[in-house]
Amino acid sequence: MDFSKAITIATGTSTSALINLNSITAAPTVGTLFSGYLVESVSYANASVAGFVDPLAQRDGLDTDIATLPQRQTQMIVQVYGSSLNDFYDKIDAMNAALQPYPDFAATADGFRNLDFRQPTGIAEYTTNGIPMRLSVRPLALPSYNLNNDLVTPRTSDRGLTTRASIGLMSKDPRKICQTAKTGSIALTSGSATTALTNSGNYFAYPTFTIVSNLTTASTLTISTSLWTTAVTIGTSTKTTVVNSLARTVTSNGTLLMSALSSATTKLPYLASGSNSVTLSFSGGGAFPSSIEYSYQEAWI
Repeated sequence: MDFSKAITIATGTSTSALINLNSITAAPTVGTLFSGYLVESVSYANASVAGFVDPLAQRDGLDTDIATLPQRQTQMIVQVYGSSLNDFYDKIDAMNAALQPYPDFAATADGFRNLDFRQPTGIAEYTTNGIPMRLSVRPLALPSYNLNNDLVTPRTSDRGLTTRASIGLMSKDPRKICQTAKTGSIALTSGSATTALTNSGNYFAYPTFTIVSNLTTASTLTISTSLWTTAVTIGTSTKTTVVNSLARTVTSNGTLLMSALSSATTKLPYLASGSNSVTLSFSGGGAFPSSIEYSYQEAWI
């Protein structure tokens, strides 16, 4: 997390209404007191591994199964500054309002909203401004902070009034994803086509494939890498088939149709770190799909 840049969280009544929890990134000018927020520290690596563990019967040891990453917790210590007593309390109130459980826009999303920040990197495409990362979070509690008489009594200072606030957040997706998606299209003018999709992250990215077709005969589109195969049956007439591997769904013209997955499917698509050679194969009668588009967000852990 780059502490020299903005660290924002969605708040208020729309996703475009933000509060910058790191609005102070430079020393104040002479005679001007601090007013705003400064992120002092962040702990966002708390994501305990979950998996089946059970003692073995009648002997020492454990019986185990696959391990996965569940929710991720993020703890932030934020310095709240006010240039005056009134400004100080207004900043406290604004922070509390931003971290209420259900802001209007997030009501249908169970209170989750975007926490956006930048991370410095040597990856060429992100070197200039850092990776624009995002966690989808909701508060674990209201911000915790202490007030006392010494703190809130105005005094001569070059910084203004200040207190530390502790903010606890929970992300249901443990990955830090890129704020911007990588998109493109794949032309299928013969029975198969291969393209390279790069995930610059260090963890799996889950792509969405959108296939537009107008077939006279039901056909099968197979999407595969050396690690997985996804085969989807596409029906006749005008169809928009969407394979969403993040949501783990297949829809046809907007209707859930998981039965479209054929027995050849081993896993829904995912992109490992680095370059992924993705092959599309089409079998059946009639014209090829008129459009095959992909979209995915790179991911870091």
